[in-house]
Amino acid sequence: MKQILCKSCKQWSTDEFNCEHCGNLLNEHIIREEKYIAKHGIQKPKPPGKLAVFFEKTRNSKNPFVRLLYYIVMGIWGIYVGLVVFMLYLAIAASA
Repeated sequence: MKQILCKSCKQWSTDEFNCEHCGNLLNEHIIREEKYIAKHGIQKPKPPGKLAVFFEKTRNSKNPFVRLLYYIVMGIWGIYVGLVVFMLYLAIAASA
């Protein structure tokens, strides 16, 4: 069985998480997590923005025309991003 040396009481413990003698935490991951929470606190996730909510509503709309509009806009956006990436590739290739 694996034994871990406790940093506070300097005795060997077979428990992976807590010392059998003094009860201190032995798992470094849990110790770091508790320090981070004590320093920064537990933060609630940010609510989605208005644009993200709009896209989510249009994507899940019951109206087929609204969903079609969503997919057309996303298709145009994908083509635009593809062109930008291609132009960046050409610029990098020309400079090398």
